[in-house]
Amino acid sequence: MNTTTHHVSATILPLQRPPGTILPDALGRAVLAFLRHGELAHMAQDLLVAACTDLQADGGLIFDIDTEGHPRLLAAISGSWLDGINPDPCQSENWLDGYPLPMFGLPLARGEILHFDRQFSNTIHGDELIPQGVGNLVGIPLEHNDQAIGSVFLFNRTTGFDEQACRCCETMANTIGLAIATARERISRHQAESELRQAQKMEALGQLAAGVAHDFNNMLTVINGYTAMAGQSLEPDHPMREGLDIALEAGKRAADLARQLLAFSRRQMLQPRVLDLDSHLDRLQKLLRRLIREDIRFTTLLAGGLPYIKADPGQLEQVLMNLVINARDAMPEGGELRLETGRRSFDRAFLAANPGSRPGDYVWFRLSDTGSGIAPEDLKRIFQPFFTTKEQGKGTGLGLATVYGIVKQSGGYITVESQIGAGTSFTVYLPATSEGPDREGSGERPVPVAGSGRILLVEDDRDVLHFATRALLSRGFEVCQAADVELAIDLFNADPQAFCILVTDMVMPTLSGPLLAKQLRRQRPDLPALFISGYGQVTFENDFLHGEKGDFLAKPFTGDGLANKILQVLGTSQAGNG
Repeated sequence: MNTTTHHVSATILPLQRPPGTILPDALGRAVLAFLRHGELAHMAQDLLVAACTDLQADGGLIFDIDTEGHPRLLAAISGSWLDGINPDPCQSENWLDGYPLPMFGLPLARGEILHFDRQFSNTIHGDELIPQGVGNLVGIPLEHNDQAIGSVFLFNRTTGFDEQACRCCETMANTIGLAIATARERISRHQAESELRQAQKMEALGQLAAGVAHDFNNMLTVINGYTAMAGQSLEPDHPMREGLDIALEAGKRAADLARQLLAFSRRQMLQPRVLDLDSHLDRLQKLLRRLIREDIRFTTLLAGGLPYIKADPGQLEQVLMNLVINARDAMPEGGELRLETGRRSFDRAFLAANPGSRPGDYVWFRLSDTGSGIAPEDLKRIFQPFFTTKEQGKGTGLGLATVYGIVKQSGGYITVESQIGAGTSFTVYLPATSEGPDREGSGERPVPVAGSGRILLVEDDRDVLHFATRALLSRGFEVCQAADVELAIDLFNADPQAFCILVTDMVMPTLSGPLLAKQLRRQRPDLPALFISGYGQVTFENDFLHGEKGDFLAKPFTGDGLANKILQVLGTSQAGNG
């Protein structure tokens, strides 16, 4: 390596003994310790101890360069010049405050050796830059693959740093640099492998959750539907009416649980809209305040002037509600809850520090509490489904898993910072969009639960098919039911103009609902369609419809809910054709 040595001293002193006998053995021990414990700082500390011993230096420092290009103290041995201060690189990054030595911590240029000896000269750097306790020092860059990755400093060598000692320091720095670079690469590779395993585990859990939720929603459609139907057939004072109402309420809670499973698995149907985040959060304040107690002070700091985002308003509300409820439960004796917003671009430094994030411009909101905090060992599992730090019976462990799924499904990113006894902050980043805001509707008008016309109803779950058929017949519709796609095509081909709408399950074994609609519309281009499903994938419009027009109704649904949705679709279709 070609280097330039900058000497301040004017005299070369002889070495008392040749250095270089301790570091090789120490390197082996340090590497083995790193392999056992995976801690880079402790390995660097072992290497620095060996280097100081080898070169008879009173103290030393090792810095590396973090992901943002800033120097970071990695190891330190306090010399006598620190007057008893014992720096611990694992505890403090600012222990050099008050010691005005700018070259400490500044990465040296490649190939440059910094050399200072107070005995012979203090005019070039000046006393104001060198602590009085430092008589001599040498600073050498740590290099790897033709890049400076840090610096090592040794100071107060008994006989000074002559030319030979400087070359020995250079050899030593090469060894330390290689060891640190290798360790960092191993840490990075281990982190990537760990994140891949975590992603695979979460994906497998998501697939399981989606499958469970799909089957669960089919069953709940039948259970809740017939329960509601039975309750409507009874007089208000009938003794069975109260029991049916309780059963239906339990069924609704079960449906909420299924929706949480779908949110975690990122397979729920999203209907994103362009939103002003600040305005949306401002409207939600009253709702959020109802979720907390009077002994919790709720404050907001909305940035204003933020770019628009594109998100599902209902899912965004669910994210906020889950985070607020968790914050409330973390403050049983009261505290402060703070909601704030802002914007940020994910630069290279952020991407390196937050694996899984993607470059771009984001709008963020942060919810911070002053509660009990989360233990470091729990932070790694905080978004896993069914993991909870709450007492038994006080949490399902799906709240934060739901938040994670919704944020990821919306193309966003979420971070958490917490300290025991000092509270927790969740920051949700959502991609900014250049699209204009959607116009707010005047609200849904009630639709009478009565109808007419022939419906082609396609559903491969026979219990759901039977319930939906009975519900629609009781509300004045004529229904042609089909338990498979082949029968549906035959029924439609017999008289394509006879049907006012196609109501079909979204996912079926042989042909999906949108592809069935596409095939039928070859004969009847104006055929309205309503797609029903117990689960979805990412966004309804982009990932399921394949360009086909249609509306969506999630399972479980009641007879009134199904009839109302059909009438709504028919009304929209007639208005569009009028």
